[in-house]
Amino acid sequence: GGSLNYDIAVLRIENSAVLKKAIDARTVAAVEIADSNNVRPGQLSIAIGNPEAEGISVTSGIVSVDSEYIDMTAVDNRTKISLRVIRTDTAVNSGNSGGGLFDDTGKLIGIVNAKSGEENVENIAYAIPSNVARAIADNIIYYSPLMNKQCVMRVLLNVTVQTSGLSTTISEEDGFINKLEQVTIASIMDGSIVKDKLEVGDIINSVTIGDKITKITRQYMFIDALLDARVGTDVKIGYTRNGQQETATITITKDCLTEY
Repeated sequence: GGSLNYDIAVLRIENSAVLKKAIDARTVAAVEIADSNNVRPGQLSIAIGNPEAEGISVTSGIVSVDSEYIDMTAVDNRTKISLRVIRTDTAVNSGNSGGGLFDDTGKLIGIVNAKSGEENVENIAYAIPSNVARAIADNIIYYSPLMNKQCVMRVLLNVTVQTSGLSTTISEEDGFINKLEQVTIASIMDGSIVKDKLEVGDIINSVTIGDKITKITRQYMFIDALLDARVGTDVKIGYTRNGQQETATITITKDCLTEY
C-alpha cells in the first residue's frame, strides 16, 4: 500500500533469493530509526542513494530547518500536496529520492523525497521525517489486511490546533537550539469525539497511546502522534485549563478514520 499524500509506499518482498543471500552474508540489515522530533538545525545529515543511477553514493551536510511545509506535485504528476519535511543542504539529485537521510550515528532521520529545482538555488533538499515515514508504514501494514485498504487510515478528531506561544532554549548538553511552541485547541467541530472532553483554549501537553508518551512541544507533534492511534485504542490527551493539568481519555472508533 501507500499514501499519495504522504509520499510513502510499503513494498512486501517474498522469497527473494537475492535478499536471502544478502542476509546470510550479513551485507544487509534493518536500519535503526531515530526520533525525528529530536532533529535540530545544524546537526550533521548524511544522504545515501543512487543519484543519476550511477551507483550508491554518500553525501553529507547539515540540517538547515528541522520542520517546515512544502507544496509539491505528487507522483501521479497531477495532485498537489503539502508535506512536512526536514530541510537539508546535503547534496541530493534524481535517484536519491527514497533513500535515507542519516545522523552522525547512522540512524535514520528521514527519507529523501525532493529538492528545489529553481534556478540560482543550490543545496536545498528535503526529507520526510523518520517518525512520519515509520508511522505511515506501520499504519499501512496494520490496516491493509484488516480493512483491505492500500492507503493510510488516518485518525481525525475534528479539532484544529494552533500555536499560541513560541520560545527557544539552548541545550546545555549539545548546544543546539530547541524551538518550543505552546499548542492550544483552536476549534472543535460538531460531532467531534472530544466535544465534551476538551475545550477551545486548552493547552495540549501530551498524547499517550499505549506505553508511548509524546510531549507536545511543537504543533506538528500532536498531528503526528495520532498516526499511531488504532480503532479500539485509548488515546490520553494531557492538557492544561485555567492553570490546572487534566487528562482526557478518548477511545478511537471507525468513525474517526478517513482514507488518506
